[in-house]
Amino acid sequence: MKAYQLNTDDAPPPKPEARKGKGRLKGQELHRIVNGIVSDATAFVDGELSTFRADASSYYAGDPFGNEEEGRSQVIIPEVRNTVLGIKPSLMRMFTAPDPVVEFVPRTEQKVQLAKQATDYVNYLFVEKNDGFLNTNSVLDDGLIRRLGCFKWWWEDSRRESHATSGLNQDALFSLVSRDDVTPTSLESHPAEEDGDEETFDVEYTVALPGRIRIAAVPPEEVVYDRGARSIEDALIFGHRRAYPKGDLIAMGVPESAFEDHGGVSGTLEYNAEKTQRRNAVGENIGSTPDAGDANNLHEYGEYYIRLDVDGDGFAELRKICTLGPAFYPVHNEPAPERPFAPFCPIPEAHTLSGLSYADLTMDLQLIKSNLSRGMLDSFALSIFPRTAFVEGQASVEDILNTEIGAPIRMKRDNAVMPFTHPFTGEKALSILSYFDEEGEGRTGQTKGAMSMDSDALQSSTKQAVNAAVTSAQERTEMVARVFAEQCYKRMFRGVYRLLVLHQPKAEIVKLRGQYVNVDVSAWDADMDVIVTVALGTSLPEQRIERLTLIAAKQEQIMQLAGPDNPLVSLAQLRNTYARILELSGERDISSYFKPVDPNYAPPAPPAPPPSPEQILAEAQLQIEKMKIEKELEIKAAELALKKSDQDHEHRMALLNHEFEITKLSHELTLKRYEIDAKNDTLHTQQQEELEAKAEEHALRLMTEDHERQREDAADERAREDAETERQHQLEVLTREQQHEVMTQQPDANMAASEPATDVPAAE
Repeated sequence: MKAYQLNTDDAPPPKPEARKGKGRLKGQELHRIVNGIVSDATAFVDGELSTFRADASSYYAGDPFGNEEEGRSQVIIPEVRNTVLGIKPSLMRMFTAPDPVVEFVPRTEQKVQLAKQATDYVNYLFVEKNDGFLNTNSVLDDGLIRRLGCFKWWWEDSRRESHATSGLNQDALFSLVSRDDVTPTSLESHPAEEDGDEETFDVEYTVALPGRIRIAAVPPEEVVYDRGARSIEDALIFGHRRAYPKGDLIAMGVPESAFEDHGGVSGTLEYNAEKTQRRNAVGENIGSTPDAGDANNLHEYGEYYIRLDVDGDGFAELRKICTLGPAFYPVHNEPAPERPFAPFCPIPEAHTLSGLSYADLTMDLQLIKSNLSRGMLDSFALSIFPRTAFVEGQASVEDILNTEIGAPIRMKRDNAVMPFTHPFTGEKALSILSYFDEEGEGRTGQTKGAMSMDSDALQSSTKQAVNAAVTSAQERTEMVARVFAEQCYKRMFRGVYRLLVLHQPKAEIVKLRGQYVNVDVSAWDADMDVIVTVALGTSLPEQRIERLTLIAAKQEQIMQLAGPDNPLVSLAQLRNTYARILELSGERDISSYFKPVDPNYAPPAPPAPPPSPEQILAEAQLQIEKMKIEKELEIKAAELALKKSDQDHEHRMALLNHEFEITKLSHELTLKRYEIDAKNDTLHTQQQEELEAKAEEHALRLMTEDHERQREDAADERAREDAETERQHQLEVLTREQQHEVMTQQPDANMAASEPATDVPAAE
C-alpha cells in the first residue's frame, strides 16, 4: 500500500500550463472543502437516517414501545421480525445456491473458457475466502430492516502474521531467517547443556503474506453519502467511516505525526443511535474501554470518494480522499476509477439513493397488533380474576387477595364481599387482528398459505389454486431478489473482477467444480461484462432437480433408441445433466460419482450381429471342403517330396560313383606311367599323351552326364512349382464357389423364413 502523505503548502505545484480556473486544491483549502462536504453528509446520516434505523432495529428486536403500564399486559407482536425472517430464507437460498448468481460474459468466442473460469474463481473468492454467506446475510438484514445494506471490496496488500518457534539449531535458524518473507522480531539463544550438544535458539518472527481481495458488509451507520444523491454513481460523496486503532492506521500508512493534532473520534460515530441500539439489543452496553496502550487508542478514519476539481481544470473528477479525526483532515488524496461499494435497498424509490424497508411496511402494524393483543389478554385476565368489592372491616383482606383455588374468605356478615363480573370481550379483537393480518399480507406479499403452508389456508383448495397462491407470494420475493442482484451482486462482482485484473495476483491452483484448475488472471479479458442469472420462479432446488431428472430420462431414452452416436444427445451432455443434479443436491465433488467426459468422445463401433444358422452351416461345409482339399494337396506334396528325395539319392550315388571312377582312373594312370617309364623311356612321352587324351575324353563325358542330370533336376523343380500353383488355383476356385453358394442360399433361407410355414409330409 502506498504511504500516505500530508497535504501541505510545500507540495510542488503543477506545471503552469496545466492550471485552469482557480488552480490546484491543496493544504488548508482542500481541508476546508472536504470538511464541509463530509460534515454535511455525516449530519444527514446521523441526524436523520440513524434515528429511523434505530427505531427499526428496536422494533425488530421486540423492545417495549414505552407506553406500557404496570399491571397490564406488555406483550409485543414482533411483526417486523416475523416479516423479515419470512422472506430472508428464500433470498438466501437464491444467492447461496450451487449455481453462480453472477456470470462473466466474454466479448469473443475464444474467451468462453476464460469467462467460465473467471465466474467460478470470483465466486470462490467471495464464498470461500470472504465468508460470502454471512456477509450476504448481514447485507440483507441491513436492507430489509434499516433501508440500507452495503458491500465493500478492496485490495489488501501483503500483510504479516506473527509466529514463534523454539529449540532451533543454528542451521534451522539460518534457513528460517534467510527466507524473503520472514522478518525476525526477537531472538533468544540457549547454550549447550552438555558436551556434544548444539546451541539452540528461540525466535519470534513475522511472515509476509501475499495480497488478497477483501469483501465485507459495512454497517449502515458507517456509510456516508450526501442528501441529494440519486444513485451511487452521481452522488457528490459516498464513503465509509470507522474507528480504527492507531497501530492499524500506522500500518496502513497514516503518518504518526498526524495523530497529535488531528486524531480522535467524534461523538456522533462513537455513540451513534443505531450502533447503540444494535449493541443494547444483545445486552452489550457501550461504555468506557480500559487503557490498552497508545497503539489501541481509536481514531476516526474515513475513506470518502468525492467528485472534486482538484487539478483546477474546471471538471470535477472522482477522488479517493482519506481523512483522520473528527475534523476530517485529509491524509491521502488520489484519483479513483470507481466507488467500491454496492448499496442495497429492498424497496427502492425512483430518483433517490435510499428507499423503504420491510420495517417501514410493518412497524405500525406491530404497534397496532401488540396493543390489540394486550387488550385481549387484559380482558381475558379480568374475566378469570375479576375485581372484588368488600365492606371494610367486615371481611379479611388477606383472604380476598389470596387467589388460591378453593381458598375461603372470612366475613363478619353476609354480602361483605361481592365480585365484579367482567365478561371476556377479546373475541371482538380477533376479527380486528384478522383484518390487520390481511393488511400485512397485502403490504409484504407474504400470505399464510404460501409462506407458512398453513393447513387452514390450504384446505379444500385445488392444486391449481395452491400453485397460484404460492406463485403470487413468490412474486414479491423475486422482486426483492432481482433488486439485490442488480444493486449488489452485479456491481460487486464487476468491481472484484477489475481489482483482480488491476493487481494481477500470482497464478494459483484452485479446485473449481470438482477439478483442480490453474487460475492465471493475466490471461483474462479486462473488458469482460457481467450478467445476473437469478433463477426467478425456478429457484427451489427440488423443482430444478425434478426437471433435470425428467431431462436425464429423456436423454437416456434417445440414446437407447438412436444409439450413443446419435446427432441429438451425447454421452458428455448426459453426464452434465447428472452432474447438475448432484450439484443442486449439495454434492461438491462430482468427480467422485461421474468422471469427466470429453465432448468429442466417440463410442466404439458396435459388435457384428451373430451369424444365422444357414450361414453357420454353409461356413461349416466350406471349411470341410477346404480341409479335404488341403489334405489332398498335402498328400500330393508328400509324394512329390518323396520322389524328389529318391532322385536326390540317385543323384548323390551317381556322383559318388563318378568320383570313384575318376579316382580309380587317376591311380591307374599313375601306375601305368610308372610302368611305361620303367620299360621304355623313349615311349613315355607318346604313351603319356595318349593316356592324358583318354583321361580328358573321359572327364568330358562325365561333365556332359552331370550337365544332363542338372537339366533333369531343374525340370523336376519346375514341375513341382507348377503342381503347387495348380493346387493354390484349385483352392481359390473352390473357395469362391463355396462363397457364391452360401450367398445364394442365404436369400433363399431368408425368404423361406419370411414365408408362412406349410405342411411337409414326413419322409418314409
